Amino acid sequence: MKNISIHEGMTLSCPDSFRVMTLEELNKISASHYPNRFGIWDEEAKVMLSFIWHKINVMAVSLTDPRRNLYGVEMQMRHMLQPFGYKKTGSQKRQIAGRKAKGFSYEYQVNGQYQSGEVFLFKNGRNFYTLYTYAWEPMEGEVQEKIHCIVDSIRFQ
Repeated sequence: MKNISIHEGMTLSCPDSFRVMTLEELNKISASHYPNRFGIWDEEAKVMLSFIWHKINVMAVSLTDPRRNLYGVEMQMRHMLQPFGYKKTGSQKRQIAGRKAKGFSYEYQVNGQYQSGEVFLFKNGRNFYTLYTYAWEPMEGEVQEKIHCIVDSIRFQ
């Protein structure tokens, strides 16, 4: 296992088979070229996790509704992946680094290749984080266990 620092004291642990993604690789998996991004990838297992974060001002922290933000992310993904048979498969809640996170799961196909994923939104201080997970097979069993183990390792110092 290796420990990786992501942003402002946020860290995670992942198996040695994962590596940090390049900017070019991040650009391929996201329509957004937002500068505050980070990702890890296990090429052999075909599993990725990526983060996008943004800082909001003090006034907006109290006014921002995470459900509205999550809905916006889901609509963006639906629009982007509709040509590939995008289907939302569920809504989820969990703890990430001791913070409440809300999310959803989805699936789609590219060139006949099944892909699945989960998205979670959570907040730490004035930062909002969006965590995207991707797998080239159903998000269940060993794949889901590997992803959830990494997500469970996320910490803020």
